[in-house]
Amino acid sequence: TYGYKNLGSCVDNNNTAYFSHIPFLKSVITNSPFMFQAPLLGIDEGLLSSYVELAKEKNAKLILKSKHRVPESIMAKFSLNETIISNYHYIDTSKFDDFLHYKSNLSKNFKKNYNRLKNKIVNNDIKIFIDKELNQLDEFYDLLFRMYKKKDKIPAQPHRLFRNIKQNFRLGRSVYLVSGFYNERMICSLLMFKSEHMVEYAWGATDRKFLKYGLSTYLLFNEVEKCFNHGNRFFSFGCSGIQDHGLNTFKERFLCDKKEVFQYTNFQNKGDNTDLASGKTKLNEIYSRLPDFLAKIFGEIAFKIIGP
Repeated sequence: TYGYKNLGSCVDNNNTAYFSHIPFLKSVITNSPFMFQAPLLGIDEGLLSSYVELAKEKNAKLILKSKHRVPESIMAKFSLNETIISNYHYIDTSKFDDFLHYKSNLSKNFKKNYNRLKNKIVNNDIKIFIDKELNQLDEFYDLLFRMYKKKDKIPAQPHRLFRNIKQNFRLGRSVYLVSGFYNERMICSLLMFKSEHMVEYAWGATDRKFLKYGLSTYLLFNEVEKCFNHGNRFFSFGCSGIQDHGLNTFKERFLCDKKEVFQYTNFQNKGDNTDLASGKTKLNEIYSRLPDFLAKIFGEIAFKIIGP
């Protein structure tokens, strides 16, 4: 959990159970404070039952997020409510003979656009760097913070999360940055995680003034190529909200497979847009207009209160 807390099975002062079971857990602000995300490759029914039992015992709210459907027997036993909340996109490299086979299946428009982006990058002298030691992490965070604040109008993950990543992960082997620079200024960057079988695109940020260069597409495609060439089984694009049609379409252009992500609660989800993560509340407007130093303080406080 990137060093936030030692999460296992516990209940906080707000009487809400929260759990974590996978290393690449992303934190988001929702109208219900904490969540448990089940592993990608399956659900241990006994493990989930114990978590649900604990929440019931403590009279606590519980959120389960899973890329696999919770068995009906558990849903019925504990009266869980189910909602499809996002799509998980990934490339299974085993479906293709090699990268050239994968590339040949991409649309003509995608390949034409990639070549055009490549020419733009070369002609504008944009430099691509891989930072295996995360020396550019502060620059990445500032870019991510500005993008979230102006575009999405929500707080970015706290700076301490990224500091904990740098302190706790094997630099260069399991986490790294790939970035584009113009005149020595970072204009686009991706934070990537890598394990034996998977490469995961965790976070990305682009300077709004340089969106026309399509650097995120260019960098991601290059990372997909490396995933094939290094023999990794999966390339993960992470989750996208089902209402974020633009982001879902963007990922599907890479020939991704898709899994629905389910959310289960032991309380009734109102399904409205009262949460900060929706980007549609008055609080979002106020947040987007705060001075940067106040917005960063607000984000730190919000994540401490609402979720790990």
